Amino acid sequence: MDENKELRLILSEIAHKNGVTLEQVEQDIQDAIDGAWDNPDFRERQKKLFPDGKPTIEEFIMKMSQFVKEASDTDD
Repeated sequence: MDENKELRLILSEIAHKNGVTLEQVEQDIQDAIDGAWDNPDFRERQKKLFPDGKPTIEEFIMKMSQFVKEASDTDD
């Protein structure tokens, strides 16, 4: 299964468990990305994590998953 399909399944499960649509979950995530992106306190971190500009939902989740995995690997 490709990553986008897997991500949509996960987001669909989140939507189902919270009684909302997949579109609402995606919109909430996009709103959070937009809010963080527009916050000047995060400019340097944004440039470091996403040098090509504001990420898509998929790019954001994949990068944060990688970040968390790397952080947990260093804790071992």
